[in-house]
Amino acid sequence: MKKAKITARWKSNPTREIGVEYNGNFYHVIYGEQMDGGFCCIPNWKIGCELAGFHDVFWNTESLESVLKDKNAARKIAEIIADEEEKRSQNMEKGLSAATDQAN
Repeated sequence: MKKAKITARWKSNPTREIGVEYNGNFYHVIYGEQMDGGFCCIPNWKIGCELAGFHDVFWNTESLESVLKDKNAARKIAEIIADEEEKRSQNMEKGLSAATDQAN
């Protein structure tokens, strides 16, 4: 059996997890930053993809749609990620704690 080895390590920012209900379906969305941009995984749908900046709804919709195969759900999830990050950014500007951030 061939051996595998780790060839690089990167420090990443924390991930975020949200539950999204849309059109009778539930999406457990885990997203965050990686060395080349953003990522999104929806484990209960067995999919994952890259994201641009979290506020780039158009690009993120395209990326999500390519794996989710539902443009409306992809757009809604991309919009919610953008909204969540906007709220998170506003909370950080106000100096609110992570616990407050999670409650909003």
